[in-house]
Amino acid sequence: MKSALLIGFRGAGKSSTAEVLRRSVSVIDLDRRFEEEAGQRIHEFVAERGEKAFRARETELLRGALEECRRSIHLLVPGGGVVEENQKELAAWPFPRIWIPVAMEEAWSRLQGEPDRLQVGGWHRKEVFEEAFRRREVLYARLATHRTSSGSPETIAGEIMGIMKES
Repeated sequence: MKSALLIGFRGAGKSSTAEVLRRSVSVIDLDRRFEEEAGQRIHEFVAERGEKAFRARETELLRGALEECRRSIHLLVPGGGVVEENQKELAAWPFPRIWIPVAMEEAWSRLQGEPDRLQVGGWHRKEVFEEAFRRREVLYARLATHRTSSGSPETIAGEIMGIMKES
């Protein structure tokens, strides 16, 4: 079994799926790690210091987490935007890069119940959300070595475990 990277748009179900997988594999949730280290939620950090400062620190945390994944087996779950700033590093990653796809309207619908997550990047405006979705979907497709179905977190978790065991 090898480490793996889980990618996908905000609202795709990465965190829900990772929670299911915690029973079977060590999970590094980069957003959670960021918030624990910063002592505040991501949207608060971005409002206070800006998205550029957030992305810079996220990149530092990503590099450390990638190194951890080389030393022992983990499922690395970064935020959805990590693909925009770190394409080269992620493309060179020698482990499976697993994409959980989600339809744009489904992601939008899921995020309506989480207004704090919509504030980051100005995504409370649907046109901004849609533009980011289209831009990132191309990057996910390019980076992914595997693509899951769009089932329940339990179903997707089973697919991911299969990929990690085969690799």
